[in-house]
Amino acid sequence: MGADKKSIFGWLRTASEVPAFILFFAFTITETTTYNFAIFRSCYVDFGYDKSICEELGTGNANNYTEQIEEEVQPYANMILMVQEMITQVAPAMIVLVLGPWSDQHGRRPVLIVNMIGFCLGGIVAIIVASIESLSAWYFMGCSLLIALFGGVTPFLTAIICYISDITTEKNRGFRMGVFEGVMAAGTLIGTVLTSYIFALGGYITIYSLATVCFFLAFFFNLFVMVESRQFAENKTVRTNICSPKNFKDMVHTVFKKRENGLTLAVILIMITSTIARFIGHADVSVFYLFLRKKLDWDMEKYTLYKTFRDLLRIIVTVIGITILHKKMRIREAPLILVSAALTFASMLLQAWASADWHIYVAGVIRSLGGILAPMII
Repeated sequence: MGADKKSIFGWLRTASEVPAFILFFAFTITETTTYNFAIFRSCYVDFGYDKSICEELGTGNANNYTEQIEEEVQPYANMILMVQEMITQVAPAMIVLVLGPWSDQHGRRPVLIVNMIGFCLGGIVAIIVASIESLSAWYFMGCSLLIALFGGVTPFLTAIICYISDITTEKNRGFRMGVFEGVMAAGTLIGTVLTSYIFALGGYITIYSLATVCFFLAFFFNLFVMVESRQFAENKTVRTNICSPKNFKDMVHTVFKKRENGLTLAVILIMITSTIARFIGHADVSVFYLFLRKKLDWDMEKYTLYKTFRDLLRIIVTVIGITILHKKMRIREAPLILVSAALTFASMLLQAWASADWHIYVAGVIRSLGGILAPMII
C-alpha cells in the first residue's frame, strides 16, 4: 500500500497533464461566456439599450427586434474580442521566440509558475469587471493585458511540451504527447458540458469565479507538487536574461543548423505545419460561436451540445488513433500528419459553406478524425 502511494505521488511529481486539464477546463467555461459577455455589455452599456432586452440576445427567446439589435451590436463586440485576441496573442508569440533557450538554462517550472500568476490575476480582474454592471466590456482588456504580460497560453503550452520532452524518450514521446492531447480534450469536453449549466446557475460572476479557482489550483500544483524536469549544473551553466539576444540566436541556430538526411528541411516544414494548424484552430475558437449565432441562430446551449459531441469524438479518435495506428501498427508520423491535415482542411471548408445544422455536425466528425495531427507534429 505504501509503495502504491509512493508510486502515485512519484507520477504526480511529473504529471504536467494535471495543470493542463485544469486550465483547459477553465479556458473552456470562460470562452463562450466571454463572447456572450462582450455582446451583452456592449448592448446595454455602450449602445444604451434596455438591459432586459439585451439579456434576450442569443437565446431561444429572441425575436425580430432583438435580432436587429444583435446585428448592430455584434460587429462592435467583435472588435472588442479582436483587440483582446491581439493582446493575448502578439506578446506571447514574441516571448515564445526566446522562451525555449531561456528555459533550457533556467528550467521549465519558472515559466509555468509565472504563467499561472498571470492567469490568476487575469481571473481576478474578470470577476471585478463582471461584478460592476456599469463597466463596458472594454475593461476586459485589463484581464488580457495581465495574461499577456505574464506569458499566456502559447508560452504555457511551449513549456509543457518542453517538459514532456525532457521526461520522455523518443520511443514513448509520441504516446505521452497523445495522452497530453487527450487530457486537454477531456478538460475541454467537461468544460463544454458544464458551461451552460453553470451559467444558468450563477451567471457571469460564477463562471469567472470558478475559472479563477481553477487557475489558483493549477498554480499551487505547479508550485508545490511538480518537480523541475530540466536538470542543470549551477556551476556549468551560464545564466542569461530572457531578453538576451543570445536566446534569439540560439533559437535561430537550433532551427537552421545542419542535420543529416535532410532533417533541417523537415524541422522547418514541421514548424510551418504547426503554425498553420495553430492558426486554423485558433481562428475556429475565436469566431466559430459568433459565426453560428449569426448564420444558424445558435444559442449557448446548442453550441455547447455540439462542442460536447465533437470533443468527445475527438478524444476517442485521438486515443484509438495513437494507440492502434502509431503504437501497435507502427505507422510513422508523416503519413498520419498528411491524412489528419487533409481531414482538417476538408472540415473547415464544409464548416464555412454550412447552411444547416447537420452540415456543422458532419464537419465536426471529419475534424475529429483529424484529431491526431497535433500530437504527431509535436
